[in-house]
Amino acid sequence: DTLEYAHSKGVVHGDIKPANIIRIKKTNDVKLTDFGIARVTPFSGHKKGMGLGFPYYMSPEQLSGKKTDGRSDVFSVGVLLFEMLTGKKPFIGDDISALMLSIARDRHPSAKALNSTVPHIVERIIDRSLEKDIEDRYQRAGLMAEQLRKVVAKIDEVLAQKRSGF
Repeated sequence: DTLEYAHSKGVVHGDIKPANIIRIKKTNDVKLTDFGIARVTPFSGHKKGMGLGFPYYMSPEQLSGKKTDGRSDVFSVGVLLFEMLTGKKPFIGDDISALMLSIARDRHPSAKALNSTVPHIVERIIDRSLEKDIEDRYQRAGLMAEQLRKVVAKIDEVLAQKRSGF
């Protein structure tokens, strides 16, 4: 939701990584921090030459210096979600060049194959967010968030039914 809001204002974060996501203990709210390299994009929604974020979480277009927009942040969130659910990064390399090639060319492993408890729908959400072609990804962070909320609601519903004995 934070990214949806930022993108609607023409701001692309560009440095989504675990260190920039915090949870407030008192409220359990999750916050996105460090908009230090964020770019305000022109009304076209694109900015070429975004600053460098942490390579593991960067989108293919960000690494290659192509035009970027909010869909690059969507890719980074997909990397985070994959890592949170599997304990592994979706793209690896022995050095920075190999990592960049992996992000640009390789298909990420199946999240479900690495963690059998990942629901198929969540794997599909991850897969869509990690599409190499920016046109095939979620076109807005809010669409991805909406699908994730539906999954959480369904899980909550199933758990409530189990607690009530149905």
